[in-house]
Amino acid sequence: MSGSSKFSEAEIAAWKQKILDAQRKRQAEIERQRREAAEAAERQRQLDEFRHHIHLRIQSLLVDLRCQWSNLYSQDAAALHYRCQRQQDALAQASSMTQLHPLSEELLRLEKSLQESLFRKRRDDAEKRRQVA
Repeated sequence: MSGSSKFSEAEIAAWKQKILDAQRKRQAEIERQRREAAEAAERQRQLDEFRHHIHLRIQSLLVDLRCQWSNLYSQDAAALHYRCQRQQDALAQASSMTQLHPLSEELLRLEKSLQESLFRKRRDDAEKRRQVA
């Protein structure tokens, strides 16, 4: 009996294969979880970066608005300021890229509106000066 084994070589090989398969599955699951965590962290980083970029654009627009306040019609200045505040409120509530993209688009419209309002006031002031002269 000293030479005989309780289990056949085929049974031992099958168990070893099952152990190897289980280890591979565990490793694959660990790797999948690691990848998912890295992807989630990257998505969050991009979201935070985009949110910060929008925040800076809003702040820049508010600074421009304050600097140009006297060069705007008061109703235009007030309306632009109100729209900027709404953007800040929306930014505070946004929690995904799909919510941030419309804010970015609205900022483009706000920046354009500021320039148009400045142009309109300058044009009207120049016209008044021509009429007086």
